Amino acid sequence: MDNLSIYQKSFYYVPIGVFIVDNNKKITHWNKWLEEKTKVSEQDAIGSSLPDIIPECNYERFSSAVDQVINNNAPQLLSQTLNKYLIPIEVNTSKQYGVSLMQQQVKIVPIKQDNNINFAMISILDVTETIVRSVALTKLAHKLEEASIKDELTGLYNRRYMWEWLMNQLNQAKRSKYNIACLMIDLDHFKKVNDTYGHEVGDMILQESSRIVGSQLRRSDVIVRVDTDFGNGNEGNIDVCVRYGGEEFVALLPYCDLAGGLISAERIRKAVAEITIPGTDNHISCSIGVAEFNYGNPADPEALLREADRQLYLAKDSGRNCIMPAVK
Repeated sequence: MDNLSIYQKSFYYVPIGVFIVDNNKKITHWNKWLEEKTKVSEQDAIGSSLPDIIPECNYERFSSAVDQVINNNAPQLLSQTLNKYLIPIEVNTSKQYGVSLMQQQVKIVPIKQDNNINFAMISILDVTETIVRSVALTKLAHKLEEASIKDELTGLYNRRYMWEWLMNQLNQAKRSKYNIACLMIDLDHFKKVNDTYGHEVGDMILQESSRIVGSQLRRSDVIVRVDTDFGNGNEGNIDVCVRYGGEEFVALLPYCDLAGGLISAERIRKAVAEITIPGTDNHISCSIGVAEFNYGNPADPEALLREADRQLYLAKDSGRNCIMPAVK
């Protein structure tokens, strides 16, 4: 077998897509990989332009790139990031990753003949698996990040996120001169509910309470669920078991003063009072302590939460199902 035959067979059987076009963009060579993937035979491809045999191809970008190769001797790369694919080829990839067509990296290089560039060779590399793997890893990273800042039971942000949010927002509030209202919310007699009706019912009430509280806030407000041992020196730690059983919530309202916080708190108190214990006609209630971060007299995050917590316990001592604001 002579060298030419070896080259021809290598071109035909190489396990990537390869074809050649002349300076009129007519196909002169079409390999087996393309025959199998496109169902277009070599015989039908030769002498045709790419859109003649595959009308759905990304021809405009391809045509421009071929011009650059043949006219300027400038190899071109059509990256998957910008172009996705040259030839639409369906792949058996899970649609959960949003990939139904083969993702392709396309290289176009000049071929000289008698010192003139009359042809361009196009190679198509299937990078679908790489893209799918990248998408899967990105989704996994997002899930892990969500898990690290979200409470599993209620879907609310957890204390870790709360501290990060407070540190950033309080600094910004001082610079931009706006107040932040802080609401500490506790479901009244929740331990008795758990003891009487069981933890499954208690969890249902926590989930419904979370939904109700969130529905009473502006979309930009942040609500987090905290454990009942706030202030024990472990604020930076997240104990899954404690968070799971906690019935205490914090709502943080930027661009809101104490008066605005009281209005939101009353809205929340009334909405929570409408919740009934599953299987009964009994309602639950909540107590709320309200404090304010004032940019003119700023406090640190710990002081803000301690004050809201102190007001919460004053509300409980006042008979529960009520609101207690910090005194300015």
